[in-house]
Amino acid sequence: MKRVLLILLVLILSSCYKQNSGGFKSDSNNVSYSNDDLSRSSSISPVTSSFDDGFVDFDWGYEEYEIQPEQVKAMNEFTEEDWEEHYKSHFGIVKDDSFVYCLRHKEAVDYTILRCFSKAKTVTIPDTFNDRNVASVMLGAFCQCTNMEVLNIGKNIRSLNPSAFENCLSLKQVNVENENNNVVFRNNAIYLDIEGKSFLNYVLKSANGLFRVTDDVFGIENNAFNDAKEITELYLGAHFHEMTSSLQTMFNTLENLKKISVSENNDKYKEIDGVLFDKDATSLVKYPNARNGDYLIPEATKSIDPFAFHGANCLKKLTIKGDISFNPSRLSYDNSIEEFEIINNPNYASFSGDIYSKDFKTILATAPHKSEIVIKDGTEVLGSSSINSNIASIDIPQSVKTIANRAINCSSLKEVIFSNNIEKLGDYSFGYDYFKIKVEKLFFKGSIEELESIDKGDKNIVLARAERYYYSENKPTEFAHHYWHYENNKPTIW
Repeated sequence: MKRVLLILLVLILSSCYKQNSGGFKSDSNNVSYSNDDLSRSSSISPVTSSFDDGFVDFDWGYEEYEIQPEQVKAMNEFTEEDWEEHYKSHFGIVKDDSFVYCLRHKEAVDYTILRCFSKAKTVTIPDTFNDRNVASVMLGAFCQCTNMEVLNIGKNIRSLNPSAFENCLSLKQVNVENENNNVVFRNNAIYLDIEGKSFLNYVLKSANGLFRVTDDVFGIENNAFNDAKEITELYLGAHFHEMTSSLQTMFNTLENLKKISVSENNDKYKEIDGVLFDKDATSLVKYPNARNGDYLIPEATKSIDPFAFHGANCLKKLTIKGDISFNPSRLSYDNSIEEFEIINNPNYASFSGDIYSKDFKTILATAPHKSEIVIKDGTEVLGSSSINSNIASIDIPQSVKTIANRAINCSSLKEVIFSNNIEKLGDYSFGYDYFKIKVEKLFFKGSIEELESIDKGDKNIVLARAERYYYSENKPTEFAHHYWHYENNKPTIW
């Protein structure tokens, strides 16, 4: 009864929220959205079991559901009317036949381009509009200009969001007004002067093979390589020092990158066998996404950047030998690794291709590209963010007592087998993305009462939606379809 009242209360509050609250603003993009587009979902079925034979429906924790991505219209689908509506809280919204402009704040003197709707092959950013300079371009401004082959940049442009031209896959040439001292186009790329230093701003899709970040370039801006899929080798010049984004966003789109090389005169970075390190070769900074073969990290290495292996889509086996510091869960994120091998490390060990604590009491990371995992007997804890493999089923051994917060996050996971020795589940133990993770069956190695006695943490909705089955070596005389046993080492419902 309490559960029913709770659900009714949430629905009532959700309804009041939609009727009374105003739109909210995304600070990162200065975009105002209406509640019609970003409404909370109240149509999702309550978290209950489908059992209808008097079996207990446990409380697994409740949380208001997050916004579903499909409820928010994609930016590249916005019409001129959408933009006028969603930017109405900005100042000085004006538009002509090609652009929507705004003043970013009350004190702004110059216009910013919010959006370009031109379908022409040649598009020109004007010097001025309505007697104001056109000085900057916002994120996604040209993402609908799929026909654009030539872009002419006016003399007053000082700032370009690197994602402004994302999806402009037909763009081949950029011409910059001679009087513009802030923007330069050369060798299939746009460069921007920021406080007297040259930054790589955006690389065209037409760039391929070797791409050179020349010696005069100081840094690379966030998302500069988003459309440059065909670059296979990246050269970093003598004065390259700064990445305005994390390495994850800067390098991950270079899905065909096989080698990174660095000028010998660069005093911050160096290259070892096509892999990027810091200058003294003690920190591994970035492994090229498309570099083939297994990889043994040099023993002189002392640390691994958290994003070093993100996007490594051709790496199968990674060997870490010696006293090297790293974050195990980061190594298992967004790459094609099928096996980890840890040798003589004071803090970590490996078993069956996965990473454990040195005493094997805690599993810390599974190889992400494995379709099956075997957790070592004697393991007591599934660590936070430890299980990220491409598995459909997981059999948690009797020795495991704790499943940590967000321990398992496998979108392919369909069934879970765990024992009555488990004492505690953390928050989101079996995943936190309710819309992607669809665990269908929970096979519990114990009774209803034993499952009820476990500290189930909070927000374990993923597991709560699964059909639950209880272990019985012999077929029960009643409600047999709620029980299971092993048959040929696989869980089988009676």
